[in-house]
This record gives sequence, C-alpha cells and structure tokens, in this order.
Amino acid sequence: MQRAWRGEPVPGTEQPVTPRPVSGDGVPIMFGGGAEAVIRRVVKYGVGWTAGGGTPESLTVMMERINAAWKAEGRAGKPKFRALGYFVLGDELHEEAESNLLSYYGEFGARVWSGTIKSAAEAKERVKASEKTGVDELILFMSAPHLEQVDRLAEAVL
Repeated sequence: MQRAWRGEPVPGTEQPVTPRPVSGDGVPIMFGGGAEAVIRRVVKYGVGWTAGGGTPESLTVMMERINAAWKAEGRAGKPKFRALGYFVLGDELHEEAESNLLSYYGEFGARVWSGTIKSAAEAKERVKASEKTGVDELILFMSAPHLEQVDRLAEAVL
C-alpha cells in the first residue's frame, strides 16, 4: 500500500494506481485504539495516533507508551497526536444532542454523552488540557447540527 501511495507501480501493472501525494512521501497514516498492536502499527507505518474520545488526561498513558516505542525504534522526530470530542453549547440543544449521540453510539452512547463538552467553560478547559497533555490537534464535532454551534465554540475558545 505504501508503495502505491508513493506512486510506484505495484504487481500487475506498470502504472501507478494513485495520484502522487503532494508531499511525495506517501499518505500519512494515523492509527487509533488502545491495544498493543496499535502502538506497533503507529511506530512501523504511521505518523501518529488519534484518540476517539476521552479526556485529555485519560490519553496520557497511551501517548507516553507511543512516545517510548517511537524513540526505541529510532524514528526521527515525534509522533503526532490527535483527539476528538463532541460538544453542544446552549442548554436548549442538550436534549437533541444527547438523543443524537445515544442513537449513533448505541450501548456506548451514555459514555460518549458523559464526556461531551456542554458549556463554554468546559470547551475552554478541554482545549487547555489537550495542549498541556501534548495533543497536537483537537477535533471537536457538534452533537446537534446547528450552525450557531460553530460561532458559540469559536467565542468560547478563541
């Protein structure tokens, strides 16, 4: 796959099977999950790790393990870390947001809802805590599809 992503021919064809990436280095791969195999994949094939949820503090152990494995393998630089979370700003949207997450995540919905950012103060704190923990990029998804959520989040964290 990496050869194909670099634009090199693969068995069965003399032609590249994909456009060359802009960087020329291949497609950057981020892995997620908490298993030992994920750490091996990040170090061998990836550019970093992404957390599908949880608090910034809960990510620390996995990030430390990945950093140690990265260094032990002699990889240059450092892995990238990304985390995602959900938010809803405005009490009038809490019921809709909770319903959306419970419906989408099924048996895990209550857990996701409990970690959802529900106030401007929580949003600001999540951003600060993510930076402190070493998360390079925090991706926040609105859990109620209303465009004013974007403005409310921007006002809270910028």
